[in-house]
Amino acid sequence: MTPEAAGRILSLLGLARRARQLVMGQDRIFGALKSGQKLRAIASEDCSQNVLRKAKSAKCDVTVIPGLSRESLGAAVGIGSAMIVALPSESGFTRKISDLSK
Repeated sequence: MTPEAAGRILSLLGLARRARQLVMGQDRIFGALKSGQKLRAIASEDCSQNVLRKAKSAKCDVTVIPGLSRESLGAAVGIGSAMIVALPSESGFTRKISDLSK
C-alpha cells in the first residue's frame, strides 16, 4: 500500500466518523459483531495480536495498514489513540477503502 493510499484511508475514516458510521473501540466492535452486524475493521500496525485474533475469529474482515501507529489512527478519527476501528460492510466508505487497500 502506498503512503498516499494510507493517507486517503485515514481521511475517509475521519469523514466516516463525522457521518456517524465509524465504530470505535474494541468493546463496541466486538459487541456489534456478536449482535450479528457485519463489519470491516482497520487496524494499526502495532495493534495487539489478541485483538486481531478476536476480530478474525468473529469473521470480521481486518485490514492492517503498514506504518500506521495507534496514535496516528487515533488522530485521524479525533481521539488520543486507537488500535482498531470498524465500518459497516455495506458502507460506501468501506467500498472505497477496499479499493484503496488493493
